[in-house]
Amino acid sequence: MGNTMRSTTAIDHAAVVRKINATLQGPVIEVLAELVPEVRHLPKRNALEVILDDVDLLDRCFQAFRSNPEQFRHLLIDRRKVAVDDAEALLECGRSLDQVVAMVVRTAAKRHFRSRLDGSVKTLRQRPPRRNPSAAARKPGARSCIWPFRITCAMTGRCRSSPNIA
Repeated sequence: MGNTMRSTTAIDHAAVVRKINATLQGPVIEVLAELVPEVRHLPKRNALEVILDDVDLLDRCFQAFRSNPEQFRHLLIDRRKVAVDDAEALLECGRSLDQVVAMVVRTAAKRHFRSRLDGSVKTLRQRPPRRNPSAAARKPGARSCIWPFRITCAMTGRCRSSPNIA
C-alpha cells in the first residue's frame, strides 16, 4: 500500500511539473517576449532553457513579471478559472505562485552552480539515466542508496542519508 501511495504522489508531482513547464514555455514566454527585448529574439522552442541558464536574464524576466502583473493575470488562475491575487493561493496546476517562483529559482540556481563548479549543465530535456536499485542489490556486496547525497558513517559503513537510521 505504501508503494502505491509513493508512486501515485511521484506521478502527480511529475504531472504538475510538466504542466508548469508547459505554461512557462508557452504563454509565459509569449508575455515575456513583449516585455523583455532579449526574450523576443530567442527561439520559442528553447527560450525557457536560455532564460534558466542566464541568471541576469532571469532577473530581468522576474522584474518584468513584478512590474507588469496585469499582463500575466490571465495565466494566474485557480481550478475554477478565477484570477488569483494572492501569491499563496493555489493555481490551476495545484501549486501557489510562490511555489512556482521557488521552483524556477531553484532550477536556475542548480544550473548556475553546476556550470560554475563542474561545467555541466542539465537542461529540462535531459533526463538522468534510470538506476535500477534492485539490480544493484542483487550484486554480492553491493549496497544502494536512494537518497541524492549519500553520507556514509565512517564507523559502520552504513548509509546515514536514509531517514530509517535509528
